[in-house]
Amino acid sequence: TQLMTQRGGWPNSVWLTPDGRPWYAGTYFPKNDAYGRPGFISVLTQLAEAWRARRAEIDEQADRLSQAIRQMQALPSSGDQLSRRDVERVVAQLHHSFDTTHAGFGSAPKFPPHGALALLIAMHDQKPDATTLNIFTQTLDAMAHGGMHDQIAGGFHRYSTDAKWFVPHFEKMLYDNAQLLDAYAAGYRLTKNEAYRRVADRIVSWLQREMLHDAGGFFSAIDADSEGKEGKFYVWPAHEIREVLGDDAEAFMHVFGVQADGNWHDEASGQAEETNILYLPRSIEPAQQAHFDALADRLRTHRDKRIRPHTDDKILTSWNAMMIGALAEAGHTLDRPAYTALAASAAKFILKDMQIDGQLMRVWSDGVASIPAYLDDYALLIDALATLHRTTNDPVWLDEATRLADHMIEAFTDPQTGAFYYTSGMHEVLLGRSANPLGGGNTPHPNGATALALMHLSDASAQPRYRDAAVQCLNAFAGVIQSDGYGQELLLIALKQQLDHTNSDVLPARAGAVSTADAHAGTPPVSVEVFASHKRVSPGQTMHIAVRFSVAEGWHIYADNPEQEHLVSTQVTIDSTDHVTVGAAKYPPSDVITDPILSKPIHVHQGQPMVFVPVTIGTNAPSQLTLTVRAQTQACDDTRCLQPVTYDMTIPITVDANADPITQHAEVFAASGE
Repeated sequence: TQLMTQRGGWPNSVWLTPDGRPWYAGTYFPKNDAYGRPGFISVLTQLAEAWRARRAEIDEQADRLSQAIRQMQALPSSGDQLSRRDVERVVAQLHHSFDTTHAGFGSAPKFPPHGALALLIAMHDQKPDATTLNIFTQTLDAMAHGGMHDQIAGGFHRYSTDAKWFVPHFEKMLYDNAQLLDAYAAGYRLTKNEAYRRVADRIVSWLQREMLHDAGGFFSAIDADSEGKEGKFYVWPAHEIREVLGDDAEAFMHVFGVQADGNWHDEASGQAEETNILYLPRSIEPAQQAHFDALADRLRTHRDKRIRPHTDDKILTSWNAMMIGALAEAGHTLDRPAYTALAASAAKFILKDMQIDGQLMRVWSDGVASIPAYLDDYALLIDALATLHRTTNDPVWLDEATRLADHMIEAFTDPQTGAFYYTSGMHEVLLGRSANPLGGGNTPHPNGATALALMHLSDASAQPRYRDAAVQCLNAFAGVIQSDGYGQELLLIALKQQLDHTNSDVLPARAGAVSTADAHAGTPPVSVEVFASHKRVSPGQTMHIAVRFSVAEGWHIYADNPEQEHLVSTQVTIDSTDHVTVGAAKYPPSDVITDPILSKPIHVHQGQPMVFVPVTIGTNAPSQLTLTVRAQTQACDDTRCLQPVTYDMTIPITVDANADPITQHAEVFAASGE
C-alpha cells in the first residue's frame, strides 16, 4: 500500500492475483465517494472492470509490485562496521528534530515516540546529559497534559492529529500503553517526579478496569467510535460537567480547558464541535491533585453509563508481552509489587493457554489459541520473562525464556545473513521470507527486540551464545542502520549495549558468510559450529555430530588431553537420554607447542579442528528429539588466556521410519572417515 499510495494505515485493502501477487492497494476508503476521494464501492466497480478487460496490464503490474516488495524486504549491504557514531548520529537527529514549542518530534500527526524515548533513556543512563533528559521529560509532560491522555480514566489514545498533543485519534491500544508505562516509570526513576508515577499508576488502573481478561491476559484495543461517531464516549459538553459536578464544575472546567461552546474541531471536516476534549493547559498544584482526581472519578463513573466503544478482546502474545515487561519493570521501579504480580499472572496465562504441544501461538480468542507465533511474539515474550526473572529472582521465568529462545534461534534465523526472519517454517510463504527490515511502525522493531532480548537473556543465563546471535543480527542490519536509523531505535540500543559490554567503539564485522551449520556459538578468537549428518533419522539409525572450532590466527585452544594439570581441555559432549545413545568422541591429532609461560610442552589445536561424535537413535524414540551438544574450550595466545567458556547448542531431530538416508553436510563428514 505504501509503495502505491505513499501512505499506510487501517483499514488496509490489497487486491491479489490468484497466485498471491498484489496488483492494487489502498487505505481509508470511505463507503461512498466523499471528500474528493473514491468510495470503496466505486473502487470495487472499477477494479472488477479492469480485471475483466485489462488482465495483461494487471499481470505486469503484479510482477512489478512483487519485485519492488522483494527489493524492500532485502537487507541492504554495508561496507562499514557499526560503531558508536551510528548511535550518536541518530541521537543528534532526534535533538535536531525536537519540537521546542510542543515537544515530541516533527509535526502533525504525532504518535507517541516510543523508540526515540527508549533510545534517549539508554543514552542518558550511560552518560547523563541535561539536554537529552530535557527532551525526554518535556515530551512526557506534553503527552500527559494533552488530550491524547485520557484525563478521566487514565491510559493514552492512539495518536494526536495535531502538533500540540490535543486532538487524539481516540482508539486506545494495548501496545501504546505498555510502551508509555515503560517511559513514565523510567521518567520517575530518572527524576523522582511524582507526576510521572501518577501517570504510570493511572495506566495500570485503566488496564485493570477495562483491559484485563478473567484468565489473566490483556485485551488488544478499544475502538475510537461509539454510536457511529469517533470520540463521542470521551468528549464533554460543558453543561454535562456542570450537571455532574455541581458547585465544583467551574474550577474543574478552568483547570481542564473546558469552554462553553466546545474547544475543538473535527479533523476530517474542520467543523467546530460543541463538546470538549479534556486537557491540562496548566499543571495542577500537587496540593490540589487529590481534589481534582476525586472530581475526575465522579465524571468517570458518569461516563461509564454511556454506550461504550467496542473492545477488541482478542489476546495477542506480542502486545501482552510488552505489557508484562512494562508491568514487571514498573513494579520494581515504582515499588508496586501488585504490578509485578499482574505481570506474572499474564505470563502464566500465555505459557499455559497460548501454547499447543510446546509451540507458542500468536492469538487467543474465545478460549482458543491459534496462528503460530511470529518473531516479535517470541522476542518480546523472551524479554518480558527475562525482566520478570530479574525483578523476582524466580528461576522458572529464566527456564521458560531460554526454552523459547532456543526454539526462536532454530526456527527464525536466516543462515545466510544472521538476521531473523519474521516468519518461521510453520507460516505460509507469500512472496518470500523477510526479516522485515523497516520494522513494525509504532511497535518494537522485530529484529531490534530480538537482539535486545537475546542480550538480556545472555546476561541473565551466563550463556554467551545468545549474545553471539544478537551480534550476528546487528551486523546483518548494518546497512539498514547506516542508511537511516529512523525506526531502528531498538537495534541502536542493542548496538550501544554490545559496545558497552565489550568496552569498544566498533562492532567487529562478521567475516565471510554466515555459517550453514545447524547450530553455532561464540565469536573470535574462537567460534563453534555444530553439524548434524541427518536432521531426519530412522529409529535405530546411527548418525554423527561434527563440532568445528574456528581458532583465529595467533591463538590456540587446549587439546582434549593437554598433558598439563590445571589447563582447561577442549571437550565435546552430548547428553544421553533413554532414546539416545552417545558414542565416544573422536578428537583430531593435536599440535605440540612450548607454552611461553609454563616453559613446558602442551598439546593444542589451531586453525579449524573438528570433533566427531556418533549418536544412535533408540528404536522406540518419539517423533521429535532434541540433542544438546556441549562444547568446552579456552582460548589463549602467547601472552594471555581468556576465561574458559562452555556453549550449549541444541539440534532438533525428527524420527521417521521413512527418513531419507542421504547425509547432509557431506563435505564436513567426508573428513570423519565414517
